[in-house]
Amino acid sequence: MQDAQETAPAPEVESDPNGDVGNVIPLTIGRKVYFVPSTESYDKSIIKGDEPYVDATIVRVWNDHCVNLSICDVNGKHHVRTSVTFVHDGELADANTAYAHWMPYQINQAKKETSE
Repeated sequence: MQDAQETAPAPEVESDPNGDVGNVIPLTIGRKVYFVPSTESYDKSIIKGDEPYVDATIVRVWNDHCVNLSICDVNGKHHVRTSVTFVHDGELADANTAYAHWMPYQINQAKKETSE
């Protein structure tokens, strides 16, 4: 059942012939991702600059759609967030909720590897 909340698509990247490339990349500790802060007050301390996202590193994987992150904003300030939703390529994200997604470079690298 879909609610009436506004949603935002994850970054658009072409899929490989076997499905979404974003789902081919395993979520593992140490991988770099983009973190999109929520509109909630506790995320307003994260300074984004001109982009809607900031740098983050996966520090724990709960499942294919939930991770803990170590986050660095554009001023170099460190933040942590637990149980962050991970949105894979082709999935919709709630625009009012914090989420993480793959960087385009990683998706493009995975596309290269799957096509070989």
